Amino acid sequence: MFSCQLGRYFQVIFLTIVAVVVLSIVSILYVINVMSLGETVRPTRIASQFAGLKSLKSKKSQHRDSCERCLRPVARDGVEDLFCMDRPAFLKQLKNPCWFEDEKLRCLPYFHILGCAKCATTDLSRRITLHPDIVNPDAPFDKEALWWTWRKYGYVGFSRTQIHKFRQYLNTFDPLARKLQTSMRRKEQNFSHFITMDGSPPDFWDFRGWPLLPQNHGRSEPCIYTPQLMKHIYADPKFILILRNPTDRLYSDYFFLRQGDTPEDFHEDVQKSLQILANCQKKHSQRQCYFSADVYKRLTTRIHFGCYSLFLKEWLKAFPLRHFLVLKTEEYSKNITNHMKMVYSFLDLSQVSMDLYEDIEDLKRSRVTKKKKNAAPMLDSTRGILDQFYAPCNQELADLLGDKKFLWQ
Repeated sequence: MFSCQLGRYFQVIFLTIVAVVVLSIVSILYVINVMSLGETVRPTRIASQFAGLKSLKSKKSQHRDSCERCLRPVARDGVEDLFCMDRPAFLKQLKNPCWFEDEKLRCLPYFHILGCAKCATTDLSRRITLHPDIVNPDAPFDKEALWWTWRKYGYVGFSRTQIHKFRQYLNTFDPLARKLQTSMRRKEQNFSHFITMDGSPPDFWDFRGWPLLPQNHGRSEPCIYTPQLMKHIYADPKFILILRNPTDRLYSDYFFLRQGDTPEDFHEDVQKSLQILANCQKKHSQRQCYFSADVYKRLTTRIHFGCYSLFLKEWLKAFPLRHFLVLKTEEYSKNITNHMKMVYSFLDLSQVSMDLYEDIEDLKRSRVTKKKKNAAPMLDSTRGILDQFYAPCNQELADLLGDKKFLWQ
């Protein structure tokens, strides 16, 4: 009898110890779970949290990556979800990113020329493409496909138009694709070095279409736009970015778009634009205001995209700085030959003769704003306002690039 009671006594003690150990383990795992997930969990859910620890970590990981995943092959308003496409199987024997699709060769550009209007992107493009290794795209000015930030969303400038699909964008680079495929069929030698390009300046700064991407639906600010989409499709792209003093750029752009006739008109419209941005930023972030289609429509000058650093930061989230060659318009204009050598080296192109560099140098400047040339100089008061407005952006740009020349002082 006594031994039986003693056995029950030890059994109770053993079970109590086991219960304490189990509860301690559960408590420790609960604390670890809360600390790692950053969530508040009620004690009544300890057991279920312990059982579902792996699944919760998995869900948190998925949440971090939720922006860069396929949601709908065709999103609302007909805008494609590029995350529903696999990256093409690029042919390793070709320098340019190309692949076969139903026995037809398709190509993307090897490099992009980015920038802003009146920064000399057209002039730069015309000189670059004199290199014999470059095949021009089938696009306006032999450079501007205008797909990634305009035609993809049904924009052309300030107007709306038909949405263009990704395959329509690829048609832009058929000149190179046909050349390469013909060389392959004929089993020719020395053709793998040919490349093509896309020189669409708005790709750098115009993010108006972001609300139409399914990954951004319901968000107050975008998590996906052009740089992330390109990162998903491209393997190793190159970007040439040319930037001009934003104050001078805006003055030239104003007359280029025929938004006014005199320095006084410009001064008045600059003040209106600054007020529109200031009013927007009372309620919204800088990104929301500068990437807004509504704000863009109401601005009386295209003042916002002179804050180059705001846009470059978004590109650098997707691509390291090594993917970019950043040029300063003022320096480019003074020494074109040296800049062409820099560009050709960055693109890893074959050496060319000095005769070609002379031809490049002798080209007449492209798309000079005649109305601005005939206009009086900018008012000193306007320049002071704009220099002050752009100063923080210029400082941030110089810091991002590690180069004080982009302070434009």
